[in-house]
Amino acid sequence: MKPICWITFDTFKYDFSPAAEFGELRYVFPQTLARNYDTKRAIDHAREVLEDMGDDDYVIMSGDPTLYAIIVSVVIEMFGKCYVLRCDGRDKKY
Repeated sequence: MKPICWITFDTFKYDFSPAAEFGELRYVFPQTLARNYDTKRAIDHAREVLEDMGDDDYVIMSGDPTLYAIIVSVVIEMFGKCYVLRCDGRDKKY
């Protein structure tokens, strides 16, 4: 089974399609997430969405660094590890 690439937040600024070679692309947080979100609700949301995550899936960071921290914390809580897929800005490759 091919892994899933969990993207923190859809910022509309980036083309994440090159990451699809590593797995299906899914977003954790919706683009409509307000700037002044409730952290507890964001943690609960991440836990709910990431219930489908496998231990070989990837996380792609985009948007708010606080949301990165929430996702990485939830994933490490679930699996004891977290694979982060990083984009080389110059070559646009993961």
